[in-house]
Amino acid sequence: MIKNTLLFPYHLFKFAYGKFSKLTFRTKIYMGLAAGGLMLWPSYSRAPALRAENIHKRAITDYVYMDISMDNRYLGRILIGLYGRLLPLTVENFIHMCKGFHVKDKIIGYYNTRFDKIVPGRAILGGRLFDHKSSLDSCTIYSKRIPEESFDTTFVQEGDVAMVSDGPLGVSSRFLITLTNNPGFQQKAVVVGTVVKGMKLIRMVSHHGACSSPPGDLVI
Repeated sequence: MIKNTLLFPYHLFKFAYGKFSKLTFRTKIYMGLAAGGLMLWPSYSRAPALRAENIHKRAITDYVYMDISMDNRYLGRILIGLYGRLLPLTVENFIHMCKGFHVKDKIIGYYNTRFDKIVPGRAILGGRLFDHKSSLDSCTIYSKRIPEESFDTTFVQEGDVAMVSDGPLGVSSRFLITLTNNPGFQQKAVVVGTVVKGMKLIRMVSHHGACSSPPGDLVI
């Protein structure tokens, strides 16, 4: 029984070996190089993205967290690492927005604001500080807008956090969290950090919305 079971694989191997042994030495070398290239290609093609991820990780200087609830029900917390070595001004603005920034007798920041838009498979957006009907729905700790500090920090992984650019006006408090490593927002958003803990929660939240707006109140 064992002999019969091994009969076909053995003859197949013998046939392939016979064909291979008849090839010229140069052809064998080319075939070996091609096989090795195919095995190494996945690692090689991923190398630039891995290098970018490592550069960004080393650039993290600060961490902030956001507690998220939906329809008055607490869902959990996400932890965000910020690239202070690459974008010190933008990071400083984001930190103060998470903590709450005092302007006279008011506190301006992300607390009690909403993730007001979900683009399925790409990103969730938040950071609108004021009423939708207001002509000014967002700002920074410096002024209404600040220029984009740099577009050199690229999107490299899901969970990247970026400040949304208003074109020539610069960036404000509006931000997005990506759901893919290539959301298509390059030159339209400044990547300021990445979610280091809580991405499972972000994925869950993203399934509750459509392109227009989430069905429930996703509150920070």
